[in-house]
Amino acid sequence: MAKTVDITIFDNNLNGYSGKRASIAELLNTIKPTIVTFQETAMAGKNKIKVKNFFSFQRNRKGTKIMCGVATL
Repeated sequence: MAKTVDITIFDNNLNGYSGKRASIAELLNTIKPTIVTFQETAMAGKNKIKVKNFFSFQRNRKGTKIMCGVATL
């Protein structure tokens, strides 16, 4: 017999992650999504999005593109 699993996906175009860390953490704690996707993280180098109870898969852009980068938690 097939098992049913409920999945909640939260997607957001951040327009920059750094200044929104606390509000994003609070929102995710309230919604409790299974999967989270972000666009325009604006993160550079090896910086990572860290959210309690999530593992981050992330691609930061190199070069002069300021509002780039994606993440899946």
